[in-house]
Amino acid sequence: MTSLDLKFALLWYFRFHRQWLCATECHMWDVIAFTNKHFIEVEVKISKSDLWNGEAKKEKHGHYKTRIWPSYMPNKFYICVPDVLKEEAEKWVASANSKYGII
Repeated sequence: MTSLDLKFALLWYFRFHRQWLCATECHMWDVIAFTNKHFIEVEVKISKSDLWNGEAKKEKHGHYKTRIWPSYMPNKFYICVPDVLKEEAEKWVASANSKYGII
């Protein structure tokens, strides 16, 4: 499974199942979706190293923890991983921010 496969599935779900506006590779986000109340960011990770060495070091996670961020920052964050990385994603979410979701 590639990141493109996951992004395609996310976009299909958000746009056609939920009827939300969505985009991919916009600004610094893999997938974004807009609802009536939320601006949702989804980061797609397909490897353990990308999760721990790539995503964990991004500055935006400090903004999510403090709930103080620029107006263009999403107000919900999800990490999307293949089934084989589910346990690793749960560990990462527990260490990064317990309010993050996993898809």
